[in-house]
Amino acid sequence: MRGRCRGRPRRVECEMHRHRKGSPLRRIAGWRLLVGAALVLSACRFATLRPLLEAPSGGRSTPEATLPPLASLLPSLPPATTLEPTSTYALPAQPADSLQRAPRGSLRASLLYPDLTYCTGAEVQLKLDFYAPPEPPASPRPLVIFVHGGAWMRGDKAASGELLEAIEFIHRGYAFASINYRLAPDYVFPAMIEDVKCTVRFFRANAAALGVDGERIGAYGSSAGGHLVSLLGTTDASAGFEGSGGWGEQSSRVQAVANLFGPTDFTALTGDHERMGLALAFPGGEDFLRRASPMTYVSPDDPPFLLLQGELDDVVPASQAVVFNQALGQAGVESTLVLVRNAGHGFSPVGSEISPTRAELTQILVTFFDTHLR
Repeated sequence: MRGRCRGRPRRVECEMHRHRKGSPLRRIAGWRLLVGAALVLSACRFATLRPLLEAPSGGRSTPEATLPPLASLLPSLPPATTLEPTSTYALPAQPADSLQRAPRGSLRASLLYPDLTYCTGAEVQLKLDFYAPPEPPASPRPLVIFVHGGAWMRGDKAASGELLEAIEFIHRGYAFASINYRLAPDYVFPAMIEDVKCTVRFFRANAAALGVDGERIGAYGSSAGGHLVSLLGTTDASAGFEGSGGWGEQSSRVQAVANLFGPTDFTALTGDHERMGLALAFPGGEDFLRRASPMTYVSPDDPPFLLLQGELDDVVPASQAVVFNQALGQAGVESTLVLVRNAGHGFSPVGSEISPTRAELTQILVTFFDTHLR
């Protein structure tokens, strides 16, 4: 090692060698400095990203015992005895003091009602998060409802990675809701679609209190959520999916639907890989799968559809969106299909960058709802 320290070109390496041969106390002190610096850097990064990415926990919602009764907030609606059920629903007090302090662009800044109970399903209180611009609306706002994915078995309304479009909607003056619904294996179809439909009825019944326009409601979802919103768009009460969760006097029809890489015809999915995610949520034969497929219910009175689908999706084949788009067009329904190049499931890149980009897909999505809800 002594020879490596000879000559000017080796001076740096020589100094490093000398440092390594220092005392144990010096080496321990050096490591402490390095570890401390790394911890400080990580804490700074987390503190910077946390306001944008961290979803609020259920524990922050206002205790139900302090909530005003729903009937007192809805004087224009029939008496509370006509609302189903009557004692479960209440709107939490708006945390206005915290809204102004949140950074601009943060989704939390627009979270007006976290963990709002919207319906009950099999005695389970179903929750949603309601977002809107903090300032009171000059007129009722259009509403967009988001339904998360997760193979009908997992996922949550507060998953920040799936709410990429929420801030854009809110900046454009929309109200926005992200919902939870019953999941397999504890619950099987049609529990999920019953909950999604109940969400729409809830907002129609409570439109005045929430400042939304009950006749301008759209819905979009990803993967399993895309399937559910497609079923929401193609079925009416005659399909038998309304359930008994509440607000039965209201319609569950919506004015626009966007399906992001969600299946539309289960009977066309073949092989164990595709059917693996269906077994727990849809435990039935071909007739059961046909009943759960949006393709079964396509009709001329369906709302406009937007279908965003990765060409290389190996979970939900692109053929699902292509054939569904064709069926909607043949029925006279306005439908737009965007096949995303180099995109797998969830628009994950496969071999190259996706096209359109994720930012461009957000603009396509928001423009679609602008066209049909404004």
